[in-house]
This record gives sequence, C-alpha cells and structure tokens, in this order.
Amino acid sequence: MTTADLPARLGALAHTLWRERHLLEACLYRVECQQLMAEVGRSRWRERAAFDVEVAFDRLREHGLVRDVQVSALAADLGLAGDACLSELAAHAPEPWPAILADHRRALEALLGRLDVLPEGSRELARRSVALVRPFVGGSADAGIPVHHAALLAPPVAAG
Repeated sequence: MTTADLPARLGALAHTLWRERHLLEACLYRVECQQLMAEVGRSRWRERAAFDVEVAFDRLREHGLVRDVQVSALAADLGLAGDACLSELAAHAPEPWPAILADHRRALEALLGRLDVLPEGSRELARRSVALVRPFVGGSADAGIPVHHAALLAPPVAAG
C-alpha cells in the first residue's frame, strides 16, 4: 500500500470503530435485558435472552477480527507494531485523524465502563466483550477484566 491509501484506510478503520461501538451497545442492551428478565422472574424468555447475548458477543468478536486486520496494516504504514492500540494510532496518524480516533477511544472507553459495572450475574459475557475491545482501546490492567493482549494496555501516547 502507498501512503496515498492511508486516508482511505483510516476512514475504513473509523467506520469499523463506529460499527464496533454499535455492537458494544447491542451487547450492553442484551446483557441488561437478560438481567431484567432474571430480576422479574421471566424464565420463559431466559434462554432467548441468553441466546441474544451470545449472538451479540459473537458479532462483536467477528468484527474485532476485521478491526485487527485493519490495525495491523495501518500500524505497519505508520511505523508501529502490528498490534498497536488506538492511542498509538491516533498519535501517529496524519491530521485530521488524531482527533477522530481519540473521539472513538473516548466513546469506546465509556461503553466499556458501562459493561464493567454490570451486576455479577451478567458479568461473564460482558467480561468477554470487554476483553475483546479493551486491549485495543487501552485501559487499566487492574480493571478486573481479563485481557488477551496485556501489552496493549497503554496510556494515550502524546503526539509529537
């Protein structure tokens, strides 16, 4: 790829991040619905709610693979490791992408924070969802969420 392709590929990553945000919201919604079903004793819908959570998680996992491929290619073009986190990409991307990627990072962190505080009964699938995204977004290793790439949990990298 050439550097002329870089803006188009950054745009594709931004689109992927929008989709990932929507999928995280869908996971959160489905986990909360599952929790509500359990709280009100709606056992008739318990299996359906659990299935919906699994489907949302699977879609998020599949989408994470797309993001990983995009990040690997972009990172190489920017002179970064293939498993660069979002703050590293933002720090090395040309304008106007640092601000756009930083906005996605903040939004993803907010969604991950909402998943972090779910009641214990709903936490397992929420944990799995968070573990898929948190390493790329960056965050605290002591958040109590298992991660698959602990080395990616880096604070935002200052540009310059």
